[in-house]
Amino acid sequence: IELAEQEDFNKANRQQFLRIEYWMQNHRDKWTSSSFNRDQLCTEAGVNRHLLLQCVRSQGYNDIHEYLNTYRVDELKRLIRRGKITSASETGDAGFGTVKTARTVFLKLTGVTLDDFLAHHDKEEDENETD
Repeated sequence: IELAEQEDFNKANRQQFLRIEYWMQNHRDKWTSSSFNRDQLCTEAGVNRHLLLQCVRSQGYNDIHEYLNTYRVDELKRLIRRGKITSASETGDAGFGTVKTARTVFLKLTGVTLDDFLAHHDKEEDENETD
């Protein structure tokens, strides 16, 4: 019985997480605002804070901020690769409130500094222009 309950619990967390993922993937315009936060995600996804934390932890995230920041770092990388962000001062376009936060989170989640990522991208652009 305990194993069956655990499997049901895990399945419920996974289903809830998939609902949140769906919302995140379809509402970039909301979470790329630096004012978007955990409470707004709860409201938008229709989940209370406790359940939201429970389901993101069940998928390997430490907390809701890490979950949101994972999306923001991916968005930042996408914008840099497309040439829409060319300096750290533009990180607000991916939802970061400050450059310092963007740099800290980017390094933590990617293992690469934001400035190195930007420089590498600039170098790729320069090389592509000379081809």
